[in-house]
Amino acid sequence: MGKDIAAFLKLPNPEQYSGHSFRRSSATILVDAGGDITALKRHGGWKSTAVAEGYIDESVKNKTNTANKISSSIQPKLNQTNQCTYNSNVSSHQNISFDVNSIRPINLTNCSNITVIN
Repeated sequence: MGKDIAAFLKLPNPEQYSGHSFRRSSATILVDAGGDITALKRHGGWKSTAVAEGYIDESVKNKTNTANKISSSIQPKLNQTNQCTYNSNVSSHQNISFDVNSIRPINLTNCSNITVIN
């Protein structure tokens, strides 16, 4: 069956595809489209959540969604304004420290020899 589908879709090397290839792909597509674990288990005929989750490939969309969730939880709120202006003649030997957790973003222009220490 996989070979027939691959040939119909004009995929390269259709002989290398199996029904299992499309089972895994369809599981990933279903989850990427917003399907929940119950829908996934029904689709694949799996009773075990662990087995069903094993069929989900880590697609780019899935990874992007996860990264966006993490990023949005650590971004400052849009209505917050954090501004810091340092306007002075700073010598090349002077150290300036910023708390990166309270000032976002930090824009440095016309600078050289900058060291970021965590």
